[in-house]
Amino acid sequence: MADKYANWQDLVSDRDPDTGELVNVEGRDWYIEVRPGSDAYLTHMAIHGGGIEAPPQQLADYAAGPGGPYYTFAGIKSSNNTSLHITSTNFDEPQALVHAAGADRIVSWHGHADQTAGVAVTYVGGLDTELGGLIRNRLTEAGFLCEDPPSNLSGTDPDNICNTGIRGAGVQIEMSRTLRQSFFVNGDLRISQITNPANRTAAFYAYVGAVSQGIADLPVVPPVELGLTATLVDGPQPGVEIVVSVPDSATVQAWTIYRTVSGLDQVISSGAGPTLPDGSTWMDTAPPACVPVVYRLEVHRTTGVTEAAAAPPLTYTPEGGCGSGGVVGEQPNILGCASTYTAMVHWRGGAKPYAALETLTAVSWSRTINDISEASATVSFGDMSPECTELIAGRFNEQTGELEGGTHPWVHELTLYRDGELVWQGPIQRRVMRRDSVTIEAADVFSWFDHLVNTFRVTYTSPVADGQGRRRGPITYIAENHIRLNLTAFQLAEVDYPGILPYIVRRDTGLFPIKVEKDGSDNTTVWTEYLGDILREWTKRGLTWTTVGRTLLLRGRHTTQNRATARLTLDHFAGDIEVILDGREGGTYGWATSQQGQDVTDGRTVGTGRTRTAYGRLDVLVRIQEEDATAADLRSAALDAIAGRYPVPLVINIPDNSQLTPDAPVSIRQLVPGERIDLLADALYTPIAQGFLLSDVEVAWGEGGEKVGIALIPLADVDEELG
Repeated sequence: MADKYANWQDLVSDRDPDTGELVNVEGRDWYIEVRPGSDAYLTHMAIHGGGIEAPPQQLADYAAGPGGPYYTFAGIKSSNNTSLHITSTNFDEPQALVHAAGADRIVSWHGHADQTAGVAVTYVGGLDTELGGLIRNRLTEAGFLCEDPPSNLSGTDPDNICNTGIRGAGVQIEMSRTLRQSFFVNGDLRISQITNPANRTAAFYAYVGAVSQGIADLPVVPPVELGLTATLVDGPQPGVEIVVSVPDSATVQAWTIYRTVSGLDQVISSGAGPTLPDGSTWMDTAPPACVPVVYRLEVHRTTGVTEAAAAPPLTYTPEGGCGSGGVVGEQPNILGCASTYTAMVHWRGGAKPYAALETLTAVSWSRTINDISEASATVSFGDMSPECTELIAGRFNEQTGELEGGTHPWVHELTLYRDGELVWQGPIQRRVMRRDSVTIEAADVFSWFDHLVNTFRVTYTSPVADGQGRRRGPITYIAENHIRLNLTAFQLAEVDYPGILPYIVRRDTGLFPIKVEKDGSDNTTVWTEYLGDILREWTKRGLTWTTVGRTLLLRGRHTTQNRATARLTLDHFAGDIEVILDGREGGTYGWATSQQGQDVTDGRTVGTGRTRTAYGRLDVLVRIQEEDATAADLRSAALDAIAGRYPVPLVINIPDNSQLTPDAPVSIRQLVPGERIDLLADALYTPIAQGFLLSDVEVAWGEGGEKVGIALIPLADVDEELG
C-alpha cells in the first residue's frame, strides 16, 4: 500500500479538511526519541517505531543499550498508526537526518509483512555489506532464517536513511511479521504489550544478542602511522614540496592537506576515498612568504579513526626577499596606530611586483562579510619619478596617438601594507587620472567570481564523491569544490588564472553534511549563472565568506557558542557610537520555499520560528534555488533566514567622525568580519553586555592619520518553537 505522506513536512502539516485541525499532533499521535552519539558512533534507528511497524523500536533500543546512540520516530495513535509510515528513502525528519549524518555506522530496524505466510525470516540489506554479512552470519548461527532481500526491501538506495551516515553505507534489518510475533508472549504486537519488557520472549533476547555479536565481530584495525615531510625547493618551480606516507591507503575515507599560518588552517588539497597513494608528492607553488608555516595531513579512516601528521615549521623567502610582500612577523593583540602605509601594484595573481606607488597621499580599504570589499590608493604626480609615472599612468605615443603601458584593470592588482604587513590585495577596477594625482581603485579577489560563469553541474547529492569531487558535505566543502572546478578544469584560461586556490581557507566546524542540487530534471544540465551569484545563493544554506588580504575564508556563521576574538568597552572608541534597535531587521518566523517562477506547483515551503510573540508576526521569506529540496533543507534555510532577528536586534555602528582607539585590544589581523566581538558598555542609557558579529571594517589613512571603524551585528542564535 502506498504511503499517505511523501515526506515529513506532509505528515506534520496535514489538516482535517472539515475542522482545519492538525491530523498528526506530537505527544498525542507520535513522538521522537534521540540519544546522541559522540566521535565516530554506531547508532540503532527505528524510523517506524511504536505501532507503525511493531516492534523495531524496542529491538533497536535494547540493542543500543542504556545511553547508547539511538533514534526512533514512534506512532502512538489509538489506531491506524501505519498512516504515519514514510518510506526510508523519503524519511527526512530533521533530527533523524542530523543524527544519521554524524554516525559512522547505522543499523536500521524494520518490519515487513510475511512474504510467505507463516515463515519467520530476516532480510539483511543496506550498502554496508561488511557489517551486514557479519550480522547475517550470527543470526544464522543463532537459528534464525536469513535470506537475500527482494529488491523493494534491499535498502541499497543511497537516499535510504541507513546509507546517509559518514560512510554512505549502513545496514537495514527487515523482519517478517511471523518473526516479530515470536518476540512477544502470544505473538501480541499491540503497543500496550510491546512496551512492557515482561512480555518479551527468549527469542527477543537471542535475536538482539546475535545482532550485537555481529557488530562485535567487526575487525579492529590497529592504528597506522602517517607521515608528512615539507621541504623548500628552488626548482623546477620555487615553493614547498610535500611528501606523504599513508599506510593502508585503501581504508582512507577522506583526507586533507593543510598549511597553518598564524593560527589559520588553509586547505592545500583534499579528497574522498583511497585517492591519496602512499608516497604521493605535492607542490605548494605559492606558499605565504616570510612567516612560519606548518604543513599537516589529516586522514579519516573507514574504521572511524582520525589520524594526523605534521612537518616541522618552515619559512619561505621569495626571490625578492621579505620586503617584496607577504605577512611578516607576529603582531601584539592591540590595534595601534599605523605609522605608514605603502602600496604596490602586482601583476594578476598578486605574486609578481609591477611597480611601487611613490608619493602616496591617501589610502582606504575595507573588509566585509558575504560581499566584495574595496580599496583605493591616491598618489601625487608632483614628486613622483618619471619612471614611476610612466609605469602607473602610461605614456603617450606620438606616432600612434595612443596611450601605452600603465596600470590596467584586471591585468594588475593593488596591494596595501600597513607598517609592512599586507592587509589588502585585489584586482584593479578603475584608474582615475587628475591633473596632479591618480587614484587606483580595486576590489578584493572575490570579484573574479562575478565575472566567471559556472560551467559545471551542481550535483552534490551522493555520499561518495564523483570524479570531480562532488558529494554531500558541509556547504563550505561544496563551495570550495565548485570554485576549484571552475578555476582548474575548464580551459578558457590558464589554471587558476586569478591565483586564488592556494589562499582558500575552509572552516567546517559546526556544519553538517547537506546535499545541494540544481541540474535540471535530466540531472545533466549546467546551472548557467555567475559563480559569485551561486555562492551568494548558498549563503541561504549556511555559507559565509570573508576576504582578508588575499585569503578567502569560507565558514558557517558564528553563534554565542563561539569564543570572542576581543572584548571592547566604550573606552576603546574615540567619539560617539550608535546603538540601533533595528526593527527593520526583526523576524519571528522564517519561511523557506523552493517555488520558482510562475508555476508554483512543484515547489515546497517550510516555516519555523517563534509564535505568539509581542511583535505579532514578523515573517522572513527566503527562496532556495535548488531542485528536490527536502523539508530538512528548507527548515535549515528558514532557520538561517531568522538568525539573529529575534528579539529585534541591536546593531552597533561607528559614525564617520568616530573610530577605534589605538589601545583597543584587537589587532588588525583579528578584525576579520564574521568573528565574534564582545561589547561591554554600561555608560549608555541602555547598558550593553553581549556578543556581536563583526560585519564590516572600514579604514582610511591620510594627512590626519589612520581611522579604523567597525560595524557589529547580532550573532546567529535562533529562538525556535516547533509544533
